Amino acid sequence: MFKNTTTFLSIARAVSVTTLILVIWGSPAYAVQWTESPDAGDLPGTAQVTSGPANEALTTISGTNSGTQDRDMYKIRISNPSIFSASTFGGDTGLFDSALALFDANGFGVYMNDDGFVNVGDSMLPASHPLGPSSPGIYYIVIYNSNETAPASGAAVSLSDLIFPIPQAPFTQVLGPTGGGGSLPVSGWLAADVFALNAGYQINLTGAEPAEAEGLVDLSGTVETAGGTGLCAMVLASGKFIFSCNPNGPFSLTGLSRANDDTVKRQVYVDGFFPNIQVLTDSVSETVVMTRSGTCPSYNTPSNPGVFPGSAGKRIDISGSVLLQDKQTPICAMVLANGQFMFSCGGSGSYALNIPLDSNGQFKLQVYADGFAPTIQKFDEFSAINDVRMARSIECQ
Repeated sequence: MFKNTTTFLSIARAVSVTTLILVIWGSPAYAVQWTESPDAGDLPGTAQVTSGPANEALTTISGTNSGTQDRDMYKIRISNPSIFSASTFGGDTGLFDSALALFDANGFGVYMNDDGFVNVGDSMLPASHPLGPSSPGIYYIVIYNSNETAPASGAAVSLSDLIFPIPQAPFTQVLGPTGGGGSLPVSGWLAADVFALNAGYQINLTGAEPAEAEGLVDLSGTVETAGGTGLCAMVLASGKFIFSCNPNGPFSLTGLSRANDDTVKRQVYVDGFFPNIQVLTDSVSETVVMTRSGTCPSYNTPSNPGVFPGSAGKRIDISGSVLLQDKQTPICAMVLANGQFMFSCGGSGSYALNIPLDSNGQFKLQVYADGFAPTIQKFDEFSAINDVRMARSIECQ
């Protein structure tokens, strides 16, 4: 970080090659080693995205800091925040004085350090520090020349825009985002003198993984009505599911395996809405807009469940078949009841689930199928066997 609040360090315009080694202590037996190519950007939108096999540690990142205005930022995934740390060796060699900073997935500052020890210019982000990352997920780590540049937010034009305060002698403080611009995400960099460095570095990591796992897909976003209201939905993909509830709308599914055709099928189900089913070829974060089912004909006998609070929490077996209208044609559908689900896709349309009863001793049977109106009914433990008959979506008004 800037070590002089009035002027930046003035030094020669060229320097011989120096080598910087960043170490995040510890190396597992199997690891992903990442090499900068091409030049890493300096903001979350341009940061170099590390990738590698799923569930393997990211242990090294190698690259080159070409000059005082070259800030190298990398997108990583912190898998174990309690052991995450970073330190540099050779970070005060020649004309290069390193600093390390960590930002969260939204670009907000987490913590930074200029010098890890007194009279030693090596930077250090210590493990288990109160300012360190508290939860696993996506983060951005950046290395830069502390004497000539610093991360800022907003307009990024003055010292009041700095995300982290300026370290004071002996420059060993671990600093949180308490600068004038610390309440906003990083948007730019303050800069001083420009000169060449050509400083090579290697980053060794522990407690981290590649940001993107090769062959796997991450899906996130919000489920909303056409008017933008968040919905409590079941989002399902590659055998994993999540409910977009509390608050309504947001969802995230990570590390999803691909089908044989290299795609992932995302399925979204909401009471009162048609299913939203899409085949995706890559990771995506987007809004899923649901369409209301409207008024649809019913081919099912109305249910009239009793109220039995004494049966709350009791587990029962339910079963039946999902069929087309008043016919015996089986339908491949998603059957959901009190948090348990399965697909009736074995050829006969049959389903069978073991479920807990709710506080009234009842269960809500929800059946969704692509191209059909959703069917939602409530039953009690004395009506455990139910065939569900589906209306086509084109029958709805």
